[in-house]
Amino acid sequence: MHIFQSKLLALAISVTAIIILGPGCNKNTDFSNKIYFAQSVASKIVPVTIDGGKGIVRLSLVSALVAQENLNAEVILLDSNYLKSFNAENGTSYVPVPATAIQLSAAALSIETGKAAADNILSVTVTDWPEYVDGKQYAIPVKLKATGSAQVL
Repeated sequence: MHIFQSKLLALAISVTAIIILGPGCNKNTDFSNKIYFAQSVASKIVPVTIDGGKGIVRLSLVSALVAQENLNAEVILLDSNYLKSFNAENGTSYVPVPATAIQLSAAALSIETGKAAADNILSVTVTDWPEYVDGKQYAIPVKLKATGSAQVL
């Protein structure tokens, strides 16, 4: 992904499972439907350009296959402890955006039967906050938690 400004907010997406693809075809391979944010396919980091401490990113909930039933998920903001662990594991030094500066457009998303994408898009909006420092790399750790029969990729 290209970053068009030097000011960056990295949105850390929590991946709850790792899929390892082996060589060849295996009859026991699990091809069940999974849900995920489309923007997290290439990386767990989704960049957001921040201008003066404000920015927005939109995330699309999708499924690997057409849903045979409604697939539901919650969107959870993780705390700074998760970000500390993420930084340690990935050699990064992201600074958390304060929860008071984050607005989610929805707490839950759903993919309806017969579709492979949710009709609503999650908007993560960052409002300005007094402690914002231009040039730092901030992060908002977000977790997608499946509810019902859905599974997260």
